[in-house]
Amino acid sequence: MNPYYTANTIFVVLSMMIMLTAVSFNTTLDQQRKNITRVLFLVISTAALCEWLGNVLDGAPAESIGLHKLVKYVELCSAPYLGLLCGKSLSSRVLWEKSISCLLAFHVMLETVTLFTGQIWYVDAQNIYHHGPLYIVYIAFYCFSAVYYLVQELQTFRRYQQSGSVMVLLVTVFLANGIAVTLYDNNVEIIWLVVAISAIMLYKFYGDILQQVDGLTELGNRWSFEDHLKRYRGTGVILFFDVDHFKMINDTFGHAVGDKCLCTVAQGLREVYGDSGRCFRMGGDEFCVVLRRDLDRVEQLNAEFDAWHKEHIGSDQPVMSISVGWKAFDTGTESVKEAFRRADEAMYHAKNACKEAHMKETDAASQI
Repeated sequence: MNPYYTANTIFVVLSMMIMLTAVSFNTTLDQQRKNITRVLFLVISTAALCEWLGNVLDGAPAESIGLHKLVKYVELCSAPYLGLLCGKSLSSRVLWEKSISCLLAFHVMLETVTLFTGQIWYVDAQNIYHHGPLYIVYIAFYCFSAVYYLVQELQTFRRYQQSGSVMVLLVTVFLANGIAVTLYDNNVEIIWLVVAISAIMLYKFYGDILQQVDGLTELGNRWSFEDHLKRYRGTGVILFFDVDHFKMINDTFGHAVGDKCLCTVAQGLREVYGDSGRCFRMGGDEFCVVLRRDLDRVEQLNAEFDAWHKEHIGSDQPVMSISVGWKAFDTGTESVKEAFRRADEAMYHAKNACKEAHMKETDAASQI
């Protein structure tokens, strides 16, 4: 056996063990995603070991045929699950999870039948591994798993208002080149090394994304907002939003209801303004949107957001109003910080007007 292949396998397993330790100290992942990420790294290391052991057993004495079949079975059953595991490690909102799980379970059933029929793969009497007439079925499941993961990844980055398309493309090209090299020359066994490196790169990239995201609403956080403004060039519009009487909502209904109200506001901002710019939670009950497109439709978008909010407020949530202030800016003639300050002032003017209207309504009601 090629000693470099053995060395590759050792380093794949060691790198995955290191990543398992890193996941344990990761404070940005919730417990569910930590567990899924651990399973992902374990599956990569297990599949790499099984492939290596399968090569060791290839052509070995006939007494090891049973073990040879077992390790190939584990490898070929687990590999297509990588796409689903990668998707679940990114987000708890997994696309078509039940359908994908059923499809992959069907694949495991086919692999189990193959142990006895040899349709997808088989180990002959000389203990040599071969592809069966239906090996293309395994390839199809594996490719489908990879495509599914890419779709899930792009959807996740889109929800976080990060396209991620460049990173996805680069990692995909990297992975495809590794597969192509191995297919071109079977003596170059680097598939699982490339998979392991790709998983580490995506884990790092996703960790960077999470540091820019508010944990409750999944909008950009204040650090992300400030970084966005530093890099912004050209014309735009800054909008500030503040939930009126939010402290009273928390005190009266509890923080769980308050958090749900904030998530409803965030969802509305993302759906109404998301295609025209970036949405952020500044902290507490304050939100901000920076529009790059549709600058002449600000009032229309505000009306759409108000209508969306009134339509989607849950029956278990208190009725709440949202004050908004906005200002247009051009980085060629003024600083973004100045536009930020003026938008903030406009929002507080709107908020004070709302308070005055509420006080007048209360006084009128008390006089009846």
